[in-house]
Amino acid sequence: MIATRAALTDSQRAAVEHTKGPLLIVAGAGTGKTRVLVERYRRLRQEGVPAERILLLTFTEKAAREVLDRVEQEDYLPAGERFVLTYHAFAQRFLQEDGWLCGIPRAFRIVSEVRKWELMRDVLLAQRPAHLFHAQRPFERIGELLKLVERAKQELITPAEFRAWAEASAGVDDPVVGAQREAAAVYAEYQERMLAEDRLDFDDTIYFSVHLLVAQPSVAIRQSQRFAHVMVDEFQDTNFAQSRLLELLAGADRNLCVVGDDDQSIYKFRGASVANLARFRAVFPQVQVVRLEENYRSRGPILRAAARLIAEDPDRLEKRLTATRGEGTPVNVLTAASVT
Repeated sequence: MIATRAALTDSQRAAVEHTKGPLLIVAGAGTGKTRVLVERYRRLRQEGVPAERILLLTFTEKAAREVLDRVEQEDYLPAGERFVLTYHAFAQRFLQEDGWLCGIPRAFRIVSEVRKWELMRDVLLAQRPAHLFHAQRPFERIGELLKLVERAKQELITPAEFRAWAEASAGVDDPVVGAQREAAAVYAEYQERMLAEDRLDFDDTIYFSVHLLVAQPSVAIRQSQRFAHVMVDEFQDTNFAQSRLLELLAGADRNLCVVGDDDQSIYKFRGASVANLARFRAVFPQVQVVRLEENYRSRGPILRAAARLIAEDPDRLEKRLTATRGEGTPVNVLTAASVT
């Protein structure tokens, strides 16, 4: 069961009707956040905002398709192109249009996982770094190094910045420091080889988009003027680079709406950080916060059990979900000596 248009709660209505300035919607599980996003989109269209001036970003293609389907069902106004995209799909489009300004060819391709492995292998064979390459096990560090490069890009760390940091420790006689210096050189050559083939990985699309917007203020202004409103789903799963991209797209009007729930953050292994929720409030101190706390999915005992468990997180945002479906049966807790 989800909230219908006629039955929006006060908090849902507040989120839908706030269309000026930054907005943080803290949406607990099952509280109708997709309904709110669709209704908010519909509200903007009714206020005369062209569809092509609304950017709605999601994390997965499935989520983008779901939101787009519902938007198309409920938006009866004539529309041009709708921008309901994943982060990476948006960044790819942006770089295809403006990436040449930072040396990215319009015809770039997304590199495959196999080719990434091959490129890293070739770098290791060329450099043979003492701490990262072993003749008997030459490729055992490839996965680790690819992950390091991925995280560096998610934190917007350039090869030059990584190298400068590593070289600042050059006088330290420590194998770990030595490995870091070597990793910096590996990162730099790996990136050079990939760009020489006109290839980017998915993290590159965000990484280069942010660096381009920072380096070319006129492009940043043009992009922020292109979209009058930016909405983002699952904000708790953003990494630093994605969060920075949103800040740059918000522009002077700052009509940026993000929906997130720190209790549902599941992508820390990909660089996501719930700290971005706190960062959002710091970057946009005038932000309005709306909490969605009426749960339409679960019954009371389930919500209370989940609340007791998640309450152990000292850094979580305060929220108290209430069940609209009543009580139901008590939760049974099963214990076992091991998982096997």
